[in-house]
Amino acid sequence: MAKPKPAAATAAKPKGPQWTFEGVVYDLLSTRGVFGVKLLFVDAEDNEVASVETGTGGQFKISMRAGPPEGYQLRILHDDYSGKHIDELDSTSSLRKADLEQRKFLMQASARSLPWVGTVGQAVRRDMALVPRVAAE
Repeated sequence: MAKPKPAAATAAKPKGPQWTFEGVVYDLLSTRGVFGVKLLFVDAEDNEVASVETGTGGQFKISMRAGPPEGYQLRILHDDYSGKHIDELDSTSSLRKADLEQRKFLMQASARSLPWVGTVGQAVRRDMALVPRVAAE
């Protein structure tokens, strides 16, 4: 996979309509939030649009310029995780409620990474489960 091109350095917050995303990034097996995951948002040409790192409990919140109708793609960077992830779209998903055997099965399934499309003026909730690197090998 090609490395995303870095975003142009800007001192000020981008002007115009903004998309805001918030959620939790967690380990698929333990269901615990993961600290220090870099979420890198890229456009169709693989240019970096925005990035954020998860905080305590795997929580994140980011605002970025509103994108095209097809949205942005996400790259996940953390040494302990494979980069594969399953998007939940919102916190009402039952993935965390699945038992350990069901979550292990999901690890073998293909990752689900949906485009990131926001709503101007409203935060969109997106939680995601990461596949641990050791389990993916």
